[in-house]
Amino acid sequence: MIRLAPEFGGIVTDLHAKPNVPIKKGEPIFRMDAAPWKDKLEAAQADLGAAQDEKKSIEIQSESLLNYVYNPC
Repeated sequence: MIRLAPEFGGIVTDLHAKPNVPIKKGEPIFRMDAAPWKDKLEAAQADLGAAQDEKKSIEIQSESLLNYVYNPC
């Protein structure tokens, strides 16, 4: 018998494993409600998009400044 301990909490929506029935490697044991994690994923993706936009803006400004330094008017 192996005891399982979660690294994070959540609501189990489906239980695929049956008591005293062996499972195979890669076979799902249970499914958790993804809604709380989906919201966090969407927020993280939005933050990533904003950071990528800011990075692009900084790259453009840096290129402009470098052109000015090396090619003054």
